[in-house]
Amino acid sequence: AVVSTQSTGVSILTLIFVFASECKWQSHSVIPDEKYRYNRHLTSPLRFKTVTSNDQPFQTWVTFYYNDGKSWGQLRWKESNWGVELYGCTDDKLYTTRAGDKFSNVPESAEKVWELSWNETFFSVDCNGRGVWKFRFSDKLREFGEERCSLMYSEKLGILTKFRFNKIGTHGELLNVPKLFFTRSHVGL
Repeated sequence: AVVSTQSTGVSILTLIFVFASECKWQSHSVIPDEKYRYNRHLTSPLRFKTVTSNDQPFQTWVTFYYNDGKSWGQLRWKESNWGVELYGCTDDKLYTTRAGDKFSNVPESAEKVWELSWNETFFSVDCNGRGVWKFRFSDKLREFGEERCSLMYSEKLGILTKFRFNKIGTHGELLNVPKLFFTRSHVGL
């Protein structure tokens, strides 16, 4: 519905505040390797919680499926050195020393709430409310002259329809599967 703010005297800022205050995050238990439907309005940013165990270094992998699985992308990172890979965009070696391929300023707490967000120009990762990594697609274009990276993650090659949290890596390594993921719920709507 379209509301005229001139006739009601309600400002756009007030409407945004009311809408935002009526949106709450609802938690869902994660089933490893389960493919979850992605809904931009309820799942953006993609938000989830991991719990780190000190007895071994883990990796976390999130796989994205576009056009109902016709193409896919992946974000993965290694907790022992915070090396990160955005599949098709960055170096695939999580132990790399290149500064652009590492998270920085990651909080030391065992429990972490991650938020993944993206648009046409960047892919970013926040942890416990702190920005830890931001990848600009133009950096990939400048370095390799390849557009597929930005086209994939900005959904120009197809709409993101599903995501999953991987349980086992390519070489059989155990992964740190998130305990929860979150979706928005609209109270009173």
